[in-house]
Amino acid sequence: MQKVNLKKRARHMQCSLWSHVRGMTLVELMVTVSVMAIVVAIAVPSFATSINSTRLSSSATELSAALQLARAEAIKRNRDVVLCRSNDLVSCATGGQWNGWLIFVDANGNGTLDASEEIVKAGAIDSPLVLRASVAISSQADQVRFPPSGMARGASGAALLNAALAFCAPSAPAASNNVRDVHINFGGRTSVRSRDTAGDCSAAPVDA
Repeated sequence: MQKVNLKKRARHMQCSLWSHVRGMTLVELMVTVSVMAIVVAIAVPSFATSINSTRLSSSATELSAALQLARAEAIKRNRDVVLCRSNDLVSCATGGQWNGWLIFVDANGNGTLDASEEIVKAGAIDSPLVLRASVAISSQADQVRFPPSGMARGASGAALLNAALAFCAPSAPAASNNVRDVHINFGGRTSVRSRDTAGDCSAAPVDA
């Protein structure tokens, strides 16, 4: 008899428990989905901006280090070493937006990457980033040339090079500080600075 009562009591407790459990209504479900959609709409642009900011900084730092490498190699080898714009990472190119860059030892000093000359390093520009050069570089066939002295010069060959290479992340809506300028000062000193173009990447940077 006691066992029967215990079973009845257990069933009663189970039924009482399930009576307090209910599913979500359609209205509650719609409210939950709406809230989630708002959270995602706010978070996704912020996340994309953060990713682009990291890409900008890492790309600019890499290019700054490449310029210093080219300079060091020119001094070490006692030869001209050139960093140039490249579309395919195996030859130099000129004009407009940079798709990549490479460093080569210009053994014969003719400003051209010949078949027998060594490529020291190369790097590609990852989408959506855009890389453009200031006039002091674009006017020299999109090249930065370091002679054995390690001091790059402008187009006249007299003044030390003061120029800039700018990484830009296009964005809509515009994100702040969407540009990283790699400045070349006094023929060899490099630095990276941030600036804002409201998401517009169409213009080349000004000389440093």
